[in-house]
Amino acid sequence: MGFLSKKPNHRIGLIIDIGSGSVLAGIIASDPNKSHPDIVWSKREYTPQRQIAAGNNQLKSVLTSLINVMMAFDSDGRTACRESGFGNKISTVQVSISAPWSYTVTKTIVYQNEEEFIVSKSLVDELLRTAHLKVAEELHENEKINNLGLEIIVKSIMKIVANGYTINLTDKQRATDLKLIEASAVAQKRLIEAAK
Repeated sequence: MGFLSKKPNHRIGLIIDIGSGSVLAGIIASDPNKSHPDIVWSKREYTPQRQIAAGNNQLKSVLTSLINVMMAFDSDGRTACRESGFGNKISTVQVSISAPWSYTVTKTIVYQNEEEFIVSKSLVDELLRTAHLKVAEELHENEKINNLGLEIIVKSIMKIVANGYTINLTDKQRATDLKLIEASAVAQKRLIEAAK
């Protein structure tokens, strides 16, 4: 597996969940021969409600909780991992950030032509570039959103619709009407940087 461990079939991962009022970190041991992973260690740090209600201090409070959880991971979590016989190497890190620290922005791009055209990968790529520019412009131009310090972290095509039917991209479909539905996840830059 690329790391020293007494249990080579296991994959060891760190999961961090940044929520509205708490931060959770957990070390998970995943064995492909088991139906579910084992929790080696976990720690949740709550952000006091009085601090959350204080407006501008919301982000600072959650960042403090994140730092506290990461310090606990570095000492107690790594110790628990070693004592469980999994070594000290984390092969995967997964971070989830939920509202109010992250949002999903959905864009629908429509392309129509009187003459039939081939729905090609290059056409879809060009339409996606246009969508990315629109999302970036909106984030930059909207003063309220811009002041939140958001950054696009994930982009995903939700659906491709040609002439009213959902299709897979194979370069064989012809259409006069094409819609791409793309979702972009945006999150607080400071939380992303702190989680790195």
